[in-house]
Amino acid sequence: MSINNNLSNPTQMSTRSAEKQKGGVKVSIRTKITFWAGLFLTLISLALVGYSVVTLRQTSIDNSQKEASAIAEARAGLVKNQLDAPLLAARTLAYSLSANKDTGIKISLSRDEVNGMLRKVLIENPSFLGTYTLWEPNTFDGVDADYVGAVAHDSTGRFIPYWVRGDDGIIHTEALAQYEIPGVGDWYILPRSSKQEVTIAPIFRRIQGQDVVIASFIIPIVLDDTFYGIAGVDAPIGFVQQLVDDIDLYEGSTNAVLFTDTGTLIAVRQKPELVNQPASLIYEDFDKIQPQLGSSFTRLSPDGKYLQIFSPIDVGGGGADHWVMGLIIPFEKITAPATTAALREAAIGAGLIVLALIFLWLLAGQIVRPLQVLTNAATAVSQGDWTVKANVHSKDEAEVLANAFNTMTSQLQTAFSTLEQRVAARTKDLATVSTISTQIAAVRDPFQMLATMVHLTQRGFDLYHAHVFTYHKDSNELQITACGYKEGDEHEGTHGTTSISISQEQSLVARAARSRKPVIVNDVRSDPGWLPNPLLPETRAEMAVPMIVGDELLGVLDVQADYVDAFTEEDANIQMTLASQISTSYQSALAYEQSKAQADLESLVNTIGQKIQRTVTVEDTLQTAIREIGLALGASRVSANIQSSRENVTAGEGKGV
Repeated sequence: MSINNNLSNPTQMSTRSAEKQKGGVKVSIRTKITFWAGLFLTLISLALVGYSVVTLRQTSIDNSQKEASAIAEARAGLVKNQLDAPLLAARTLAYSLSANKDTGIKISLSRDEVNGMLRKVLIENPSFLGTYTLWEPNTFDGVDADYVGAVAHDSTGRFIPYWVRGDDGIIHTEALAQYEIPGVGDWYILPRSSKQEVTIAPIFRRIQGQDVVIASFIIPIVLDDTFYGIAGVDAPIGFVQQLVDDIDLYEGSTNAVLFTDTGTLIAVRQKPELVNQPASLIYEDFDKIQPQLGSSFTRLSPDGKYLQIFSPIDVGGGGADHWVMGLIIPFEKITAPATTAALREAAIGAGLIVLALIFLWLLAGQIVRPLQVLTNAATAVSQGDWTVKANVHSKDEAEVLANAFNTMTSQLQTAFSTLEQRVAARTKDLATVSTISTQIAAVRDPFQMLATMVHLTQRGFDLYHAHVFTYHKDSNELQITACGYKEGDEHEGTHGTTSISISQEQSLVARAARSRKPVIVNDVRSDPGWLPNPLLPETRAEMAVPMIVGDELLGVLDVQADYVDAFTEEDANIQMTLASQISTSYQSALAYEQSKAQADLESLVNTIGQKIQRTVTVEDTLQTAIREIGLALGASRVSANIQSSRENVTAGEGKGV
């Protein structure tokens, strides 16, 4: 009924509609859209800014922690590298001297011979301050009683020489003292009780009118779990103060500390006077952190004002002794950039909200949807979803912005993915280098060590081939010494007899040896300087890395791949690290063999001399001498003829007679 009335009276209907529109529409659609969209955008912006502030603050903390940890580990690595030389020298001495008690090795070193070894090590290492050995009573040669009161001996007659560089730089020897007194003699008592390597530091010694900080590196001489004595090296460690002084983080507000895990300060940034003081002066709760010092970790100080980084340095075999590199960063310095950025973002956000409200008022209908799409996409990205796309097709700036946003997220996704892959690959390569270095460290034979190394290198880095050339100064040639073929290759286990002159132009190996820098050719067949090997027909890329210790060239590590573009500068850095560690181990193995050969020769001469002393006639003397020489040389026959004015004396011996 009412419907019919309305239809029958259009004027009345129009009037009522107008009245309703005039009195009922209190807020326009534009206002509603602008208000609610503006409110929504405001809330989203506040959420994003808040999330950004929290994320940025946490990111600042994480980045600071990573950066500080990396610096601490890098400085720890520098310290360890500097300590490796005296530590390695002490180990070499201990291993060499232990051979004197090995019944399987026919070596009998005299006290004079050992003194010569100690003095030689000190001469060849100008940075060392002293070398020494100390033996348990009557364990060296069983004749301690014959040396009571002798030079470099005490009233016990024990073998206790200490070769030391004096204030004037002249090397002399004296007897070690106070080695049985607890506390003062811990440098001997501790390795004797633990049978482990011990490093004592810091120790102050006055040299040429100045206090010099040194460390003692002590290696026990142990054979079949029997302790015979120690060998040690004293070396200055003043360089560590400069290393911590050079650390400059957060405008110099970061403190750097080097200390022992037993709680003694070795170096404190800009405070050298604190050396040898207790670590509790820096870390009040040192007793709580001490159990954790065997590994790297990060923590907040008890008062929450500082971020503390700890990176251990292994200065003894088996992890018995540790030094620790510590960084102390004011927390307010870490979060200061995040606070500034938060205020800046808040101000920018407020300005953008105002502009957005105006823009929404003008173009509410067109702008709401694209902004919603972009907001949703931004939220997803902020939550870690890098695959999200902002699908806007408005044919205006909103679409351009959406496309730029999509391009940015795609590039960021690619960048993060690539970075993760590179970090993972480098971590794997470094782990492979560590594994190889660990496995070859126990091999004393230098050529067996190189053979093991190239085998592990080829397998570990999945190479087509790896081989090593050793450098011979007398011929100025590089001689191939060991090869690592792919598993199952017909040449596996062989290496041939290739020699390359170091001056040869057509050779990447010779080029690396001359330049002493890595040489990479990622497409060997297009390089005129490449020297092909008929035994390796599939080679497509090659990298040669020099093996250097100090200024001495020991050889070249050469690796090959069966595809082009196989090697990068990062690969070169990895292989240089491997080559450096191989060089050190190879040099040590050569030094050990030389020491052993010298000791064998001296022992042989001593034996022949003793047998000659027991003869009574010239003929017996001559017969004994040539018989022993023949046995030593493996000759089938040795003869000698001595003529004088009165008679001829002739002697001859067959092998083994």
